[in-house]
Amino acid sequence: MPTEGVQERFEQQERAQAEALALMSGLCWVVAVPALVLRRVVAGLVLCRPAVSPSPAVPAPTVADRIEELERALGLGAPSPIPLPGDSPEPRGAGDEGTKAAHATAEDATAAHAEAVHAVTEGSRAD
Repeated sequence: MPTEGVQERFEQQERAQAEALALMSGLCWVVAVPALVLRRVVAGLVLCRPAVSPSPAVPAPTVADRIEELERALGLGAPSPIPLPGDSPEPRGAGDEGTKAAHATAEDATAAHAEAVHAVTEGSRAD
């Protein structure tokens, strides 16, 4: 096949297409590179979150001491265990009147303890 025929055919049929493709490829880089950089900057600005400063936590011993202080102020002893299904409704030693008076029902003790803990937590948040 003669070389001149191939070159003529390329000039007539495919040169315009090759030039358009080369031009488009060259223009894509001019647009694509700044767009990629700009996308990263915009994503960083839009998605950035302000720094959250942690609130100072109250040390655990301080909270525990405050809970004990409130329990003493309310006249509560050690919290009674919560009865499980199948347990007898009366606390141990229910026959003794002194024991009955010394032990509050589990529900009362639990409710009072929960109130004391709530008061301590709310007090520490107010500080």
